[in-house]
Amino acid sequence: MTKNKGIHVYRLTDYSLDQIVKNHELAELDYYGGNVKEKKFVKPSAIERKKLLYSILIHTIIKWCERSENRVAILNSQYLKKKYRNGYVVMLHNLEMLDIIDIDHNYLQNVCSKGYRIKDGVKYHIERINSKDMIDELIPHESEIIKQCRAEKNELIESTLTPKVAKRYEQSLKCIQLKNTTLAEEYVKTYRYPSESARDSRLLKIQDFRLLKGTFVINGIDANNRIYHVLTNCPRDIKSFLNVKFACDCHNSHPLLFNLNIIEYYGLDTQTIYKMFDVMRGNDNLDINNIRKTLIDGGVVKQSISNIPQDALYYIYLTSRGLFWDFMLDSYGSISSQYDGVVVTRSDIKLQMFAQVFYRKKLNNTTNKETGEKRYPLASLFNEKFPTVSKIVRNEKRKDSNPENRKELPANMMKVESKIYHEILAEIYKLNPKYKVFNIHDAIEVLDVPENESLTVDIVKQVMEQVYRRNGLMPDLSVDYPENIDQLMSDLTLMNQLIDAKLEELRQRANAGDEQAIVYSYAINHGYLEFIWSDSSHQSVSLHLTDKVKSEEISPRKICTQSNDEQQVKWACGKKVFYILGEESKKNIMTMKGWLNYENGKRVNNYDLLDNYRRDYKLVRNNGRNKARYTYKVDVIDGEVVNSYLAIKKYMGRNRIK
Repeated sequence: MTKNKGIHVYRLTDYSLDQIVKNHELAELDYYGGNVKEKKFVKPSAIERKKLLYSILIHTIIKWCERSENRVAILNSQYLKKKYRNGYVVMLHNLEMLDIIDIDHNYLQNVCSKGYRIKDGVKYHIERINSKDMIDELIPHESEIIKQCRAEKNELIESTLTPKVAKRYEQSLKCIQLKNTTLAEEYVKTYRYPSESARDSRLLKIQDFRLLKGTFVINGIDANNRIYHVLTNCPRDIKSFLNVKFACDCHNSHPLLFNLNIIEYYGLDTQTIYKMFDVMRGNDNLDINNIRKTLIDGGVVKQSISNIPQDALYYIYLTSRGLFWDFMLDSYGSISSQYDGVVVTRSDIKLQMFAQVFYRKKLNNTTNKETGEKRYPLASLFNEKFPTVSKIVRNEKRKDSNPENRKELPANMMKVESKIYHEILAEIYKLNPKYKVFNIHDAIEVLDVPENESLTVDIVKQVMEQVYRRNGLMPDLSVDYPENIDQLMSDLTLMNQLIDAKLEELRQRANAGDEQAIVYSYAINHGYLEFIWSDSSHQSVSLHLTDKVKSEEISPRKICTQSNDEQQVKWACGKKVFYILGEESKKNIMTMKGWLNYENGKRVNNYDLLDNYRRDYKLVRNNGRNKARYTYKVDVIDGEVVNSYLAIKKYMGRNRIK
């Protein structure tokens, strides 16, 4: 199966296997406190074997860190002992000594194994390996890890799913396969991903499908009863190459689930709810001003909804008709219009809504005192458009005064979602004992296999609607068919041509001194911006902010130290500091002098400036609880830069300037 095909393996960039193995003996001495017999001679074959084991261990930790939402690899000690014998503890200690990994010795999630995390700053890449020894070792190793994950979660699976549903679920997972491995790899290698890690993770996912075909099982079930497996975090573009017949999912599933809280808050009876759903289903263009009148005209008893504010009724309507994300995206347009050429997508709105409204521990919408901008713009927008619903969200969170427990609201919503989809699967399995279906959170995936020939979209949608309605909700369902692979490859060729044209345009603008083009060029090269299709017609591309931007900022200091482009460096050493999206979801250009300068073609910082070079320097000092910003003059005195508060007072005699 694997002959001459090779496999992809994660490798450390700045550490060689020789270096790691050489340090193994020191780690052994350190771990056992020097009580180790001296090894007079080590066979070359033993050294090569140790390199192979280290290579597999490092690959495993990196791979499972990449897959994990919290970037922690959970590896069972019994399994590690079976694979690496008793030497695994020294191997892990060695990697910890070399500052390659962190070990969470108190990892108790679900009372399970320790966690292993690749340290910040440790670089790694992916290589294609043709070594027979590596292939023969790694393939069983990967299969064993899947079995290990299953063993750790077995009890939880049995307590969450009935034996029949669990068995049918895993029978379906075993039928997942790639339709064309060669084209899938060609697509990933050709696509312009924002980072190499994005490409590497997809190549590893393709490898999983190729090598582990027929062995996929449930990897785990979390505390909210959500099921995890090989497709849970599978990128959308890879799914096009799988044998998926269609997927049926629920629009704005989480906001829809919150309708249950609104219904309970106002004490709506079942008859009123169903009547409201029937009226809403027949109206596609309602607005907040006519929602109540339309419901009453449609037969809903006036008194039954008289105590419900307009915005709460409109929220129920939007979420039940699958229009909520579009409404929020359109409303957010006035905020996001300042991004010139950078688009905001529904996915961006979803992520920020979860982070700022449903999942956030804090209940207040704070404002940045320095810039006057709202720290949680989507939370503020939600509060403005749906004040009553926002109040109910806060009330739900206030039930527990401990901020750490305010995640109970989204956790309960996920538990309800899991319950609904477990019921949907059970209903579909009852229809035919041979159907091969499973779920990815709020979507039902139907495989393209002979057993599913009679399973149509209408059947799946009917079951989903019945189960949702039984749970007091009206969903709006969509059907997603896999893209034609030939069309996908053709579109990719066109996309790359359009991207090349955009990059050339940015290059010309940057050479002409266009500030935005300079920063955008840097942002693209460093994974802050990516190109995506502008719309479904696939005729143009637009820039989009990547996830990397949410925790980092683009500044002259970063550009000056990382960029190799002279034009970018010269610009970076000027007066502008550029923030893109960041915590406030805003783009700010602020004037701040005294960071970096560009002298005679060299990058220099404040401590290398020439004699008598004077600049402004901004400093934030912590005065008790409040932070105040003061401006000082920075001078070079006798060849030494003076920028500390005491030195400024001593040499320049200046008072603080607010």
